[in-house]
Amino acid sequence: MKSAELGTVEATFLDVVERQSFMFGAPIPVDALPDMGEESFVAAMSFRGGVRGRLILAMPHYTCLAVAANILGLEADEADDPAKAADALKELLNVVCGRILHEIVPGADYILKPPLVQRWSSEDVKAQLEKPGCYGFLLDDMPVLLRLELNRGGV
Repeated sequence: MKSAELGTVEATFLDVVERQSFMFGAPIPVDALPDMGEESFVAAMSFRGGVRGRLILAMPHYTCLAVAANILGLEADEADDPAKAADALKELLNVVCGRILHEIVPGADYILKPPLVQRWSSEDVKAQLEKPGCYGFLLDDMPVLLRLELNRGGV
């Protein structure tokens, strides 16, 4: 990925997170990302159009609950529902994906598949860190992993 795209992905992700969840973040090298614990919520969605690929967003359970509470306007204990957390994570990923694609290939039309949520073990998360297209972030000092897979072939 080109260095201009790296900055675009980071800036776009942080802008969307701040606007959607009212959380402040900063990029961090993936090798410096704090341990995400035993289990993480992971949302992934595929897209095709100007470019083709997949965007993956992973965060520990406690980070996901904080994001969900902020997005849904709930108290932290009210957001402690896996369905609410998953819905908020999918919504965040959907907006992030649309904005990143718009920034990378402006004006292109895309077909986005609905986000799917899974749970990953700490080993699954560590395996992702070794793949290209990974970005690490701290949101209010909580770890988040974003991975963008791009295939320049498009459609």
